[in-house]
Amino acid sequence: MSQTYANHPFPLLSTPAYQAKQNGELPENQKLDMFTEVASEMVLVHNMIIGGLNCIYLQASHIKPTVPRNYSPSPQPCDITALQYFTSGFLPRRFSSSVTCN
Repeated sequence: MSQTYANHPFPLLSTPAYQAKQNGELPENQKLDMFTEVASEMVLVHNMIIGGLNCIYLQASHIKPTVPRNYSPSPQPCDITALQYFTSGFLPRRFSSSVTCN
């Protein structure tokens, strides 16, 4: 089995720090300025997002479309309670619910 990396179909970006070193704009003993460091960190964050998107794209063909037996297209009371629980941290107390699910 060949190795498949998550660097396609969307190519990863190169950091400004890497580009500066490759172009010879940065001597060996010189430090990067803060703007290049922050821009390089931002490129790395975006590369993680692009890598995740590439993984989804590459793995999507291996997912089999199945529907569980107890699937119901309408929301169940437990689903609504779970949503209220997870959003209660973002809302003021007067909007949070004290309903529990069995």
